[in-house]
Amino acid sequence: MRMVAALGWLLMAACGKMTPEAQYELGEESYQTYCASCHIPGGMGPALDARVLAYWQTAGNLNTYNRDQMPYNAGGLLTDAQYRDITAFMLRREGLLADQIVLKEDNMDDIRLIGP
Repeated sequence: MRMVAALGWLLMAACGKMTPEAQYELGEESYQTYCASCHIPGGMGPALDARVLAYWQTAGNLNTYNRDQMPYNAGGLLTDAQYRDITAFMLRREGLLADQIVLKEDNMDDIRLIGP
């Protein structure tokens, strides 16, 4: 399944046609592969709900933290695109990112996160 998602991302990136739905799906797959095992109930990481995610104030701050620190003690393990997709997935899942937005390098710092 990872190979299919990677090929899908490469095709979309090459065509410049990333959609919010595709980013969500790619982010969900990467999240399940690299993040979920620690962020499930009883895992060593916190539950990543809207309140925890909104702490970072902007999508850019959250993405930078993820890129630099996650997976735990292995920051930088993933590609920049995977970190963006994971960040978009988490934010959209918790209602902190509008459905029509594709998270990109040039818009992340402008997306404010307001928690419940």
